[in-house]
Amino acid sequence: MNSYFKIKEMADLYDIGTDTLRHYDKIGLLKPSRSSNGYRLYSVQDLYKLNLIRDLRNLDFSLEAIGNYLEKRTIEQTTNLLNIEYELVNEKIQELEKTQAYLKERINLMDESPKIIANEVNVLKLQSRYCIQELAPLESPIEVDYTLKKLQKRNESLIPLLTQSAIGAFFDCENSYLKKQASFNSVFFILKENQVKPDFVLAAGSYLSIHYRGSYQQSFTYLSKLYTYINEHKLVALGPPFELYKIDFHETLKEAEFLTEIQIQVVEST
Repeated sequence: MNSYFKIKEMADLYDIGTDTLRHYDKIGLLKPSRSSNGYRLYSVQDLYKLNLIRDLRNLDFSLEAIGNYLEKRTIEQTTNLLNIEYELVNEKIQELEKTQAYLKERINLMDESPKIIANEVNVLKLQSRYCIQELAPLESPIEVDYTLKKLQKRNESLIPLLTQSAIGAFFDCENSYLKKQASFNSVFFILKENQVKPDFVLAAGSYLSIHYRGSYQQSFTYLSKLYTYINEHKLVALGPPFELYKIDFHETLKEAEFLTEIQIQVVEST
């Protein structure tokens, strides 16, 4: 076995670029010895150092922090570092568990979707839901999607959270009934966690719900059915109705497989 490794051998061994190793040399993070003709020669000790550098970089430690540790490491510092690493790994595990739970939720929805009965009004008891919102007059699915992208851009720090959030749009009821087709005045994300100040809260309570499959051109028809149900059962609507896009073009290219739910909060009339 060689006592020293050339830069190309080190790069191949660790699957990193030679430019990265040259940069580490330049900033003093990993300085190999030199041969008589100027070639970098990496020792076994340099291998140990590069192992540490790689592991700490994978945990998002800065090069400066890694350099300080390599120069002054003691048992106490190593213990502190291991504790920091432990907490970072624990945070990553928690994030992965959240992602896993979301994926399982989506899988369950895909599996259960065919069993959901469309064109049937149900009464749901729901907890408070925290939301962020973008206001805009919307007449088409393209406008809804564009406005959702604007809302995402306005909340870039939340994008990992938003990709796992339910998406909805509020009906503009007055405009919808004038045109006899669905119009909307805002889009929103329902946050899974109350990590930021919400723009509004969907209050806990009773909600009427109806699902439909296929084209969004049907929205107004199903919205009208909800209001017919409200009148027939002597209920009072609290606030505007909204759509939730459960399965859309993100999951399928077949419009017939789209699944949309319309909800509206209600109470019994007194």
